[in-house]
Amino acid sequence: MNISVQVRLWVWVCSLMFVGRCTSLTFCDYCYCDTPDIWCSGVNFHEALNHTVPSRVASHTEFLNVNTFDGKMILANDTLSVFPAVQRLSISTYQVSFVDQFVFEGLYELSYIYLEMNNLHEIPSEVLFHLRTSLKELHLVNQRLRNIPSNAFAELVNLQELTITYNLNYLDISPDAFNGLAKLTGLCLSSCNIRHLPNTTFSGLHTLQELDLSYNRVVEVPTAIQTLKSLMKLDLSHNTLLVNPMDLMFLRSTTKLQKLQMRYCAISKISPDAVDNLKASRDLMVANFDGNPFKCTEDLCSFASWYVSLPGPSTTTRSPNFIPFITLSPPPGKGPYQCDNYGKPLKDFFSESCLPIKPDPSPSIFPPSETPWHVVIIAVTVILVAFVVTIVSFVVWKFRLINFYHHRLGISFQRHVDYGAVGDNNHEYVYDAYVSHHDDDKSFVQDEMLPRLEDENGFDLCLSFRNFRLGSNILRNVSSAQDVSRAIIFIINERFMQNGQCKLELEMASTRMLEDETGHEGQRLIIILMEVLAPELVNSTLRVLLNHVAYLEWDPVAEERCWGQLIATLDTLVPERNTNNEEGADEERDDGDQADDNEHDEDQTV
Repeated sequence: MNISVQVRLWVWVCSLMFVGRCTSLTFCDYCYCDTPDIWCSGVNFHEALNHTVPSRVASHTEFLNVNTFDGKMILANDTLSVFPAVQRLSISTYQVSFVDQFVFEGLYELSYIYLEMNNLHEIPSEVLFHLRTSLKELHLVNQRLRNIPSNAFAELVNLQELTITYNLNYLDISPDAFNGLAKLTGLCLSSCNIRHLPNTTFSGLHTLQELDLSYNRVVEVPTAIQTLKSLMKLDLSHNTLLVNPMDLMFLRSTTKLQKLQMRYCAISKISPDAVDNLKASRDLMVANFDGNPFKCTEDLCSFASWYVSLPGPSTTTRSPNFIPFITLSPPPGKGPYQCDNYGKPLKDFFSESCLPIKPDPSPSIFPPSETPWHVVIIAVTVILVAFVVTIVSFVVWKFRLINFYHHRLGISFQRHVDYGAVGDNNHEYVYDAYVSHHDDDKSFVQDEMLPRLEDENGFDLCLSFRNFRLGSNILRNVSSAQDVSRAIIFIINERFMQNGQCKLELEMASTRMLEDETGHEGQRLIIILMEVLAPELVNSTLRVLLNHVAYLEWDPVAEERCWGQLIATLDTLVPERNTNNEEGADEERDDGDQADDNEHDEDQTV
């Protein structure tokens, strides 16, 4: 009997200990809490909310990211009220159901919402009504919308950017669908299976500057575009059913348009009236019609003449942000335009079919089969002299480069000895750039990037294998490194996008870029795309960045251009380098003149 009582007592004590341990769990045991950010990945958000949210976390949370869960998130009145200071909300790969229209009531600072793969079938207008003054950015990605009704966003008077993309159903746009968005500057309706746009679709969008209608199913240029007086960038690319450019009549009203993309449509003819409208667009700097099936007949001569008259790609004129280079059509790597019926370049078609036949030039005084002997002697002499000069120059510069390399090696070694570990620096920049890469790309960073950027150009790079504080949390090391670096360089390839740690670093950096009041003025996000990625590897974060941030496509054939573009960008981020550019240029010119004199003396001595 005594033994039975002892056993029961022991079971009772163990039960109390287990219950006490379970009840001691908090919200942050389910989600990663890094104030002011919260990351809930692969967990039941409602179950996490059933546990205590620390008061410091609840009152200071500014960014809430919930993603990747098979269940359904039911958003009721009190679901998000525990985070009254939240400014940015991201819910992806998580089915969402709005059961009450007061979900966002009381969230007066919420200005950014990103919803992806939530199985939404309609625009939650009544729910968004309570964010009419605070919401500035709204992104609806990979949803199942069928219609955007009239005045769907009319109450969002301060909305500046709206993205509806990768919609899984055919999307019908009602008249005046975007009415009331008086401050909207960017509208993306890419990959939405749109077949028609009413004439009043964009009425009231007086401040819209960028419009993306690519990858849809329109058959002609929508006349609704003519109402966008402030439009600067228009993308109609990959509308494979678009056969009628409507004489590009919208160019007459969109007088501020700078960039026009109509790549890979079904345009076979561009009329003379359309060419006149292109010529009359004074601010137009990019007009790209690459990939269209042009029918090279007499009707296309006007367009061919305009195309041939364009100057080559510019190498000096740059955009206000330095990257990418501003070019005239076609941009680098595109074109030349070809005839679809027999593959002839448009320039050859123009010279053969559009220009009058010129008479043959006067025949040479020498017969074609005979070459004067003195011409042969002069040619051979020039070749021999050029060969000797090349050999001598190679030997001289070889020794100069060896001496310069040893000098720079000593300076680089001394500088690397003084490097410390990454730590908190009260938002002061310690490094010029933090490099985020996969472990397998360490050799590229160590053997190619370090010599280029640090040894040759004097930039200070922050690297995980060299500067991270040993024994500290990896994410805190990454966060600190991004915080004290002027730029964040991402080396993107297939290995990078398959690694969870790498994708998390990209997510953290994109979050920093979205912050409005961090005080990081001038901090730049630099993406280097090392290879073409498969569509399934491009996640939502990278897709949004590639659509909004100019990135560098690494070309092994033109590595010097790629390095120069990267160095030029980093130069703009270092104030002291900008102020010393002119003095350095003068000194380099003086040194160059002296070197030329010395070389001339050496040549005379030889």
